[in-house]
Amino acid sequence: MDRGCGTQSQVVMRKAFDKFNFTATFGESWDVGARTFVLKALFEARKYDIIHVHSLDKIVPPLKNLYGSKPVVLHYHGVGQTELWAKSEKRWRRADAILIFGSDQMKNAPPNVQVSETPVDTDIFHPMAEAPVPGTALYIKFGEDELAEKLAKDHGLNLTVHDSQANPIDHSKFPEYLSRFEYYIDVKRDWYNRNLRLDCLSKAGLEALSVGCKVVRPEGVIDVLPEKNRPEVVVKKLYDLYGSLLARK
Repeated sequence: MDRGCGTQSQVVMRKAFDKFNFTATFGESWDVGARTFVLKALFEARKYDIIHVHSLDKIVPPLKNLYGSKPVVLHYHGVGQTELWAKSEKRWRRADAILIFGSDQMKNAPPNVQVSETPVDTDIFHPMAEAPVPGTALYIKFGEDELAEKLAKDHGLNLTVHDSQANPIDHSKFPEYLSRFEYYIDVKRDWYNRNLRLDCLSKAGLEALSVGCKVVRPEGVIDVLPEKNRPEVVVKKLYDLYGSLLARK
């Protein structure tokens, strides 16, 4: 958005949750505990016209108490929220806009929730000069090992299984790693461990498409990054949302 729309943004995240070093590319991480992070974020928010909160809904009420005139966008991630709307109502009701990634996550959602598709930074994730090894496939462990192995066997692929929890790959090196493989096996269970299979393309799956991999799903093979996940498409919708919230204020 800063590159395409002329905005000036800052991204902050707790270092404890940034094991892939995302913020080396997009912002900064704070090596602090949960309470200190919230206090620092509340103080930092004074500098900005729009506050966009990812997942940490408990910070929304104090943000609105401190900065009532600033629009706060609350952005939920993952299938977990589909079962938590009632429990978290006191927090999300204070937000000026509520987003959730993917139309498949709209189960039980209040009527004012909007879908924001997962974007891929195509400046970073793009085809590399060196071609992938033919017939190879990558699967990142996420509770679907047997299904991944079956899909690889069904398609005659030589499968590499990577454990990102035990051996995290730095975000800046992930495009090059993905590009070694001709295919990416995109199956996973949700991160709340409720044994729910995710039916959408994962962020890693989208990034694999962006570097030129073919993505294997139970329903078939995908070989093109969907238009709705292109960064300029996602950013334009967010920018328009921000503009409408500021105009309302």
